Amino acid sequence: MRRRWPREKAWSAEGGRPAPPFEPPNAPPNGGQVPVESPQADVGTLRAQNSMAYFESLQMTKSLRANVLAMPPDAPVSTPTMNTQLRGVSVGDMRKAMRMEPFWYCRFLKKSRKCYDIKKYRWTASDSTGLARGVRSRLPLPTELPGWLTRSFKVPEETAFTTVVRISGAGRNPENMDDLAEIPDSQPVVLVMQSCSHDAPYGEYFRIQETLIFARSVSGTDLKRWVSVLWVKSLPWTASPLKNIIESQTVADSQKAHDDLVKFLIQAAEDAREA
Repeated sequence: MRRRWPREKAWSAEGGRPAPPFEPPNAPPNGGQVPVESPQADVGTLRAQNSMAYFESLQMTKSLRANVLAMPPDAPVSTPTMNTQLRGVSVGDMRKAMRMEPFWYCRFLKKSRKCYDIKKYRWTASDSTGLARGVRSRLPLPTELPGWLTRSFKVPEETAFTTVVRISGAGRNPENMDDLAEIPDSQPVVLVMQSCSHDAPYGEYFRIQETLIFARSVSGTDLKRWVSVLWVKSLPWTASPLKNIIESQTVADSQKAHDDLVKFLIQAAEDAREA
């Protein structure tokens, strides 16, 4: 029997604001209209369902909307974790790329992070300035872990993985992109994502937050990327050694995957330009 990690009321580091728990990964999405695959399901059926989910979008759930509302403000005040020049790519290209389907982030999850069973939720208005959506998938967990860690904690091979996405500077109409033409190229695009690894040890005690800001530069677009771990609940003292490991591993993994992320962003911008 798979161990269920305890879920208690969590609090955000942002002024004590409540951070609602992410929706249980096994809850049927979109009111049960899309079945959750069982371990006994036929492999061919699973592949067909995965392929369909890659192109289709589900309706945003109440739980995902609540998590979007609990996210911190767009612009971090710290130094970016990574800074990259996207030469020959305009902010207008990135603006359109963020809204095109299939969603570029789903491509990144599938090809770079080796995720599968990817389900994406439709854009919805998040506030007066932006849009939000959710993405669910199955994510393989790292295998290169310290021996004492695998002996002390049961680390599964993979985890249910949920990401909520909030974007500003890329239109406010979730139905179409007609309003993108009215946005000046000088206005940056800000993408904020929070992710939860439900089945990892104490995975629901923290969120991985990424903030990407695309701003106009002389050579194209300046990409600033912040990656951090937000603790929504304190670890028990017996698990306290995990805190530094999780924080350092998160930053190291993001830096390792950064070049891949940039490639997918540039490809999405080129696709948007040709569309």
